[in-house]
Amino acid sequence: MPDLSRQEIESHSSQLTNLRISNLARMLCVAEMEANNAIPPTIQHAIAYHSALLTFYFETSEAYDTNINKDYRIEIEKCVKLGESLAIVLKTNPKVQQLTTELMIQNCKAWRHLMHKGMQNLKYWFRMGKHDPRGIGEILKLFDQQKPAQEGEGDEKL
Repeated sequence: MPDLSRQEIESHSSQLTNLRISNLARMLCVAEMEANNAIPPTIQHAIAYHSALLTFYFETSEAYDTNINKDYRIEIEKCVKLGESLAIVLKTNPKVQQLTTELMIQNCKAWRHLMHKGMQNLKYWFRMGKHDPRGIGEILKLFDQQKPAQEGEGDEKL
């Protein structure tokens, strides 16, 4: 068996994690769109949305243990608790009203939004910024932009 460097192991692990998360995110998007598109949404739509979101949360929960996401974690945990309570009502009460189904879907939307923002705080979804310089011309332009100002340049006259 060949020796693998730490970087190779971490890269492989990251790739597997991203693949797993990507598949869960895809399933979550389908459940979310079905719940949002249904008129009226059914208990099954609400439970499917909640279940997909709960699974996604279990797989990404460590992302909210960071200092940058501590406020999101508190709000997400509130959404999880409310969602689990509503799921029990939806699954066990045969006289459940449409309002409870709608509340479950609204809770899922808020929860999903918080999770998305938390993961984006860690630059998981997308990064905004400049691309790496391509070619010698772009590299030289970077050096030109970083030249210190000439003596006297930029000095304000009194």
